[in-house]
Parts: sequence; structure tokens; C-alpha cells
Amino acid sequence: MRQHNATTCVQAFLAAALAGKVDEAAALADGDQLPVEQIRELRDQIKAKKVTVVSVLASETGPRKQALAITESVQVAKPNPDGRNTGKLVIALAKQDDRGWLVQDIDFESEDAVKGELDRFLRDFPDAQPVPEAAAIQPN
Repeated sequence: MRQHNATTCVQAFLAAALAGKVDEAAALADGDQLPVEQIRELRDQIKAKKVTVVSVLASETGPRKQALAITESVQVAKPNPDGRNTGKLVIALAKQDDRGWLVQDIDFESEDAVKGELDRFLRDFPDAQPVPEAAAIQPN
């Protein structure tokens, strides 16, 4: 079986979720952290059939293997309480020994908040490195 890296995991997750393939997306998510209902709602919330992942940072050296993915700006169908309807998706992933990389959380953030999330992630995981798509799928 082939295994995704953090970049290909989040790309496959978003493609499946936005296409309404909830079961396929759920297989790439940590069900304890990201409920199936939230995956199902993603398609209705994002006004796009495709969302581009622009950055993925991953920490694979410590005991907690974590990654943070940032998408291009997206528009949501229903504005946030602050009236904002564009922003970026910030997606947290964790690597599990038995299942590989899994999506744990998805947040819709403003440009300023994205910078804060990145700073916090790099403070918590100073060894984090960019994960290129080219390193994509590796044999298990």
C-alpha cells in the first residue's frame, strides 16, 4: 500500500471533500478530531470545486509528528460573524504510526490570523520543513 505525505494527504482530502466524497475524505481524517459532519459541511461552505494548497510545513523528528497546511484564499458561502467571506483554510495534520498522515482540524482564517498560526506552529515545531508535492507518494 502506498502512503501519502502531508501534502498529498491534504490535497486528496480536499479533493474528496469538495467533490462530496465524504467517505473517501473521512478515510484521510482523524475521526476523533474531525467529525464526519464537519467534512460533509465543507462542500457547502466553500464556493469552489478545487482549492489549491499553497504551503505545507511538517515536523517529523519529534515524538509528535505534526503538519500545517495553508490554502489559497477561498470564498465561503455564508460569511463569518465578523462579516468576512474570504480567507484561507488552515489545516492541521498529525502522523499516526498505523495510518500515516491524517487531517485533524480545519479552520477558516484571515490573512493576519494565518501568519499567527504559522508563527505558533514554527514556535511549537522549530524543526518543521516544507513538504513539496514532488516527494508525494512513498511506498509503505
